[in-house]
Amino acid sequence: MPVYLAVIYLLHPTLGAFAVVAAILLIAVTFLTDATSKPLVRAATAREAQRSALGQAVHRNAEVVCAMGIGQRMTGRWTEINAQHGSDQLRASDTTNGYGASVKVLRMFFQSGLFGFGAYPSIHV
Repeated sequence: MPVYLAVIYLLHPTLGAFAVVAAILLIAVTFLTDATSKPLVRAATAREAQRSALGQAVHRNAEVVCAMGIGQRMTGRWTEINAQHGSDQLRASDTTNGYGASVKVLRMFFQSGLFGFGAYPSIHV
């Protein structure tokens, strides 16, 4: 990327400055995406581990669960954890996808702006 920015700067300093600002903003949004989505993904992963552990424990102790008559309660508990996992996963996905869409819009805006800044001097010469 530094070579790309240097080449643009060599074409015109204003274009180079615009490209540097655009790159900084896109990198900032990338770090913001990472910072906001990481705790959500960790929560979803922890809930998945909890769901998996419960499922494995019930499977391992299926005879005991049936003998004690707590199959319905275990099913309800797994369903509750599964719903929470789905909610956590959806929240993480929505956050990541929202920032991803924002980056695409910003990138298109910056590309169009760079083309406009590049075309302006050639039109008004």
